[in-house]
Amino acid sequence: MLKLARRQRYREGLEIIQRFNRKYGPVNEILIQKAFFLYHYAAYLMYDHTQASKKKALIRQNFEQAINICKLLIKKLHNIDDRNLLNVRIYLAQIYAMIGRSKEAKNIARLTFNYCPSTLTAERAADVHLRLNDLHRAIFWYRKSIKLAKQIDEKVMAQIGLAVMYKQMGKTVVATRQARIASTLLKQADKSMGITLLGESLHAHFPNLDES
Repeated sequence: MLKLARRQRYREGLEIIQRFNRKYGPVNEILIQKAFFLYHYAAYLMYDHTQASKKKALIRQNFEQAINICKLLIKKLHNIDDRNLLNVRIYLAQIYAMIGRSKEAKNIARLTFNYCPSTLTAERAADVHLRLNDLHRAIFWYRKSIKLAKQIDEKVMAQIGLAVMYKQMGKTVVATRQARIASTLLKQADKSMGITLLGESLHAHFPNLDES
């Protein structure tokens, strides 16, 4: 399923999930997968300018289905340490942000962090505020994510996010300073696919970093 998502083959993934549901019923883990694919398929269509205007009904339908699944699972799952519940709450906050329900998006992101304070929930809260164009609060959450990061790749990801936020705000000097911190962390990290991709992301946003 992960390979299908990475290749943006969302319809195929949803068809597989539907066949599984017919055979085994509404298993929680499969419902979570369904919410994930519905959410990402809707987002994919929404951001594709060639599809967005023609697929409005499908986009709305997919988001609504994903929201309903997330709400259902939040009622069923009670242990916030359960990664499934954490993912569902994160999906719901991001969906609300994407469809402009800002108050609900921010509230769920904040509560999720309060329930489970970690670099992941802080970084996702930053993403929610970024989607809502609330850059100052996105910076607040990226700083929290950096502070809580236990792994170097987590710290680098949040550090890049922080640098990009300052760049979007037009604060070039601060953005470059934060990008240099990310670059230094990258040099200290063991090489892996994840670290390589983070390095590519940093230099895509700051192509002249080594020259500055």
